[in-house]
This record gives sequence, C-alpha cells and structure tokens, in this order.
Amino acid sequence: MKKILSAIMIFNILCIAAMSCFFLSGKDFSQAQNESRHIIGACYADFGSEYCSALNSIILPAVNERGDIFLYRDADDSQALQNEQIKELITAGCRLLIIVPVNDTVDEALRYAKEMGVFTILLDTKARRHDLADISIISDDYVNGEHLATYLLMRKSSANILLLSDDDSLSGFADTIKNAGKTDFNIISTAYLKKEPDESITALIRRAKDFDTILACSSEQAYLACAYFPQKSILSIGGSPGEKMRIANGRLLATVTRFPSVIGEAAVKGAYDILNNRHYETSIIVPGKLITADTIGSYDPEKWE
Repeated sequence: MKKILSAIMIFNILCIAAMSCFFLSGKDFSQAQNESRHIIGACYADFGSEYCSALNSIILPAVNERGDIFLYRDADDSQALQNEQIKELITAGCRLLIIVPVNDTVDEALRYAKEMGVFTILLDTKARRHDLADISIISDDYVNGEHLATYLLMRKSSANILLLSDDDSLSGFADTIKNAGKTDFNIISTAYLKKEPDESITALIRRAKDFDTILACSSEQAYLACAYFPQKSILSIGGSPGEKMRIANGRLLATVTRFPSVIGEAAVKGAYDILNNRHYETSIIVPGKLITADTIGSYDPEKWE
C-alpha cells in the first residue's frame, strides 16, 4: 500500500513539475497560433447591394472555416472612402485584399497595396489597370449585354430604349442593337436612378413617353425601374432572387445572372492559392446566363446562382 501511495505522490510531483515548466517557459502558445493565421480583408463598393452581400456570404464563412481572420468594409459607393479603407486594412495587417471597386480611381489604392507588398484580387473590376491586381475575376458584362440585346431583338418588333448605367457596362448591348441595323430599335438616352427620388427621376418620368424599354445595369437599378416605370419592358444585368421573382410575375422581361457564388468561390480559391504559394490564374472571366420567362422554372427564385 505504501508503495502505491509513493508511486502516486511521485506521479503528482512529476505532473506539477511539467506544468510549471510549461507555464514558466515564457512561450505564448495562443500568440503562436494567432501568428499563423492569415488576415484577409475585403472592400465592397456598396454593401447595401444584394450582389455584394451575396459575395460576402460566400467569402466570409470560407475564411472563417479555415481559422483565419476576415475584415471587411463598406465603401458606401464612394471610391475616395474605399481607397482610405484599403490603406486602413493594410495598416491592420491584411496580407491580401479582395476588392469590389466603386470606379476606376481604385487604381491609386492598388498601387499603394503593391508598394506595400499586399496581394489584391479584384471582382467585377472597373479598374483601368488590371495588371495592378494579382487576380482579376470579371463578370463579362459586354457579352451579358449582347445576350440581352439579341433576346430583345427576337422578342419585340421595335423598341425605344433607356439605358440605366453610370459607366460603359452596357456597351455590349448598345453595340448589338446598333449593329443589328434595325431602324425601329433605338437607344434614346442614358440615366442612373438614385435610391431617393430627385429632379433627375422627375425629369425621366416627364419623358416616359419617349421610351418603352429599359435596360438596367444592376439589380438595384432594375428594382427602381420596376417601381417608377411599371408599364415599360425592363431587362437587367444581375440575376438576383428579386429579379427572378419579377420575371416570374411578368414585371421583368429578362435578366442575366452574374453568378456571385461562382465569383466568390473563385476569389477564395485564388486567395489561398496566393497565400500558400500555389499556382494561380491572374485573369478569370465568369460568363453570365440569360434568364427569361421561358427558363425561370429551372432556377431557384429564392437564391443567387
């Protein structure tokens, strides 16, 4: 019995000694674990848009599942603010940034990131210099516009068209309409609707008789068009659940989906290929897909594609 007690006492003494060595060694194991985690940042043009929210719903959990740190910012549709946010995230220790730019003046921040040795991935980029980013993942809006124009030419015998866009993202649509050589199809104006009613919207409403068809460059512009001009034929680039619902109930003629799930997954793969020193593609083009009343039954109206 004494031998057993002695053995137990020796075992306890050894355990206490081992624990003492562990705590007195000065090594911070939690710190070492944190130091091995990647810090990844994301800057979204406008987190109020369904598209950016859909992207984040793919990227955020994928980073979290790997035990890494994910910091993201909303530029609220201001490129000047986004450029500052990019610099702040770099200061916060981000090794890689995923960016949905507001406009092409994001180039300034991309140059800064490159100078600081921080990797960048651009999604649906509006940057002038794609070479400033390590990876560009682009939804091909030129081809998307071609698809919508071809469908419109087939569906209608004539159209006076209003384009809702603040950039050249609808140029594929415009070129296809022009090159078709059909005199009864005309683009009469370009505008951009704001979330709050203003004089520009009032002016468009007064001119409503001048157009019968609208092409919107985004889901949000499509929703506003449906609200302000419910009697017009409306097409869009986006493919959100709201747009699919409007196709199903006849409010929207057609949309092209941008596949944020595919773009988000490609961004995550590209990020970890870079961070783990694996080969990666520098330019990825994600084709869209036309959704109409004839094909809406093949899609889930409650989800992005």
